[in-house]
Amino acid sequence: MRLYAERKGLPLEDVAVDLTHAKIHADDCAACADDGAPQRKIDAITKRIRVSGPLTAEQKTRLYEIAERCPVNRTLLGEIRISADHGD
Repeated sequence: MRLYAERKGLPLEDVAVDLTHAKIHADDCAACADDGAPQRKIDAITKRIRVSGPLTAEQKTRLYEIAERCPVNRTLLGEIRISADHGD
């Protein structure tokens, strides 16, 4: 967001991002796919972005759109697989 604002000459002064995490039952998530697993829990992350500076409503909207396309956000929205290599 900051790089975009600098490139476009937007008066962005600060960006704050807060994430909260919880484990919820898949049954409590209307947008989750049902894979038939009993009592399956999923990770639910709520993101809150705050921007400050003398920005117009349109500039703020565009910055929030850019935030949705950032690599970290896209990673969190995608399927994640973790493998371990302990170097032995």
